[in-house]
Amino acid sequence: LVEFEEDALNTFDFLQHNTINPFLPVVYSFHVASQVVRSMARAYGQWQNSECHQMAAALRGLDLTGSGRVPLDKLYSQPASASYLFHESTEY
Repeated sequence: LVEFEEDALNTFDFLQHNTINPFLPVVYSFHVASQVVRSMARAYGQWQNSECHQMAAALRGLDLTGSGRVPLDKLYSQPASASYLFHESTEY
C-alpha cells in the first residue's frame, strides 16, 4: 500500500514538473492534496486487482496437482524470499 501511495504521489509530481520549482521544497495545498487522494481512490481498485492476480499466480505455483488446493506443508514451507508469505491456520 505504501508503494502504491508513493507511486501515486511521484506520478502527480511528474505530471506537474513544469509548474514546480525544483529548488524549493514541495508544499501541497489542501486542494492539491485532495486531487491526489481522489486520483488514488480511482486507481486503487485496479492496483489491488493486480496484486490479487500476482498472489493467485503464486498460489497456483504451489499447486502441483492442478486441483486448486495447496497442501499446508507447501504453504508453510515457503522461503522468506518468496513473493508472498501465507500464514493460514490449520482450522481455516
